[in-house]
Amino acid sequence: MTRTCSVCGEEKVLSEFYRARSRCRACRREHDRSDQRVSENRVRSYKKHAEKRRAEAREWGKIRRARLRASGKVRPRQSTPLTVEQRREWNRHFMTEYRKRPEVVARTKEWTAKNMWRFVAKSQNRRNRLGGVRVEAAAWLTILERFGYCCAYCGHPSSEVGTLAQEHVIPISRGGRHAVENIVPACKSCNSSKGAKLPEEWVVRLERTRDDRTPGGELT
Repeated sequence: MTRTCSVCGEEKVLSEFYRARSRCRACRREHDRSDQRVSENRVRSYKKHAEKRRAEAREWGKIRRARLRASGKVRPRQSTPLTVEQRREWNRHFMTEYRKRPEVVARTKEWTAKNMWRFVAKSQNRRNRLGGVRVEAAAWLTILERFGYCCAYCGHPSSEVGTLAQEHVIPISRGGRHAVENIVPACKSCNSSKGAKLPEEWVVRLERTRDDRTPGGELT
């Protein structure tokens, strides 16, 4: 049996072809040698103009970083690593400015209008789980005084982290009760980070960040 090569057009026996290939072996070898010569030429060209290419890359990198800094999408390079507080402050500043962008405001309003039913359903489900039980203002004030108006997890005072939220030690979704003995004050960051996790599930994160935080009230 024979086959016609798609490159040279010659008709050759099947042994002159690689399996399921339209090129004969000779044309294939020539093609591979051509590719190798092109690759070698590229390597030689790169080595010849290496310094020029590196200089162009460095210059373009400076221009790109300047554009990103001007747009607020990246923080300037630091000679020393940022501390936890500096990183948090930069993130808060960035998100504040980001939320003010007209396109972000319009996109948020559009998404909220389309998904309002999600918020309504979530709020209703939470009310159903709580069973109509409320923690009175006087009881909540007592809890805040007990923890010195500090986050029970990171120890930061409300004057630094803003309003403290009622955080359920054992989440409602995990069978916890909406009662005084199951509620502690928590900042927005810790409350979001803990989420629906149990304290023992979250302890690894607490241990990792404890050195960078000020100890506050103890969780009992």
